[in-house]
Amino acid sequence: TTTLTVTPTVLDSSSLVTVNAVSVTSGTTSSNINLNVGVNTISIIVTAQDTSTKTYTLTVTRVLSNINDLSGLTISQGTLYPVFSAATTSYLITLSSGTASMTVTPTALDPLATIKVNGITVLSGSATGNIPLVTGSNSISIVVTAQDGTTKTYSLDAVVVTNFLVKVNVTGLSGNLTVTNNADSLSLNTNGTFTFPTSIPNGNSYAVEITSKPTAQFCAITSAPNNNLPYGNIS
Repeated sequence: TTTLTVTPTVLDSSSLVTVNAVSVTSGTTSSNINLNVGVNTISIIVTAQDTSTKTYTLTVTRVLSNINDLSGLTISQGTLYPVFSAATTSYLITLSSGTASMTVTPTALDPLATIKVNGITVLSGSATGNIPLVTGSNSISIVVTAQDGTTKTYSLDAVVVTNFLVKVNVTGLSGNLTVTNNADSLSLNTNGTFTFPTSIPNGNSYAVEITSKPTAQFCAITSAPNNNLPYGNIS
């Protein structure tokens, strides 16, 4: 709280009243009174018709703000999980392979609070500089410091995924074979190892299928060792 108002009402309608030496009509609100951090004295003087006075003194103590929440948090790449909430302090961001940097825009709930991202001061509501990223996990720390010095830390884990190429190893083929993986398709007429053009992010699903084969042959797909990428076998 940085200001307040006072509404004094006199008992005798002929009396006059001032608040901090400024005249106020009885029963109406004074103008905003600025409050400094610490003790503030507000003087209300009532002057009777015979010019005698009576002083009322208000002592208002303004403490330092302890609000260290963010009211908003946006990122230049990916999506925060879960959705931002001031009470939630840990987030996961999944980024596509090759993402080299990102920015973060934190907004403090209290304009008197300060913000640091990875130790660098950032103005509330402003984007950071580019934060460099490596493949895998990247920690981003956002520390909000309230006016009274108390802090709250929001932690972001920005994960740049690794993409994989899916391959098939064809043996015993005699004729034409068509193999698909999601939206990719390979038309083959010889044995060997072949690669689907679209890479798959780590953790995403893929589905290799035979969509056409030589009429005189039985074809089957067996997975790569341990069911892992990057290739499977067709025989």
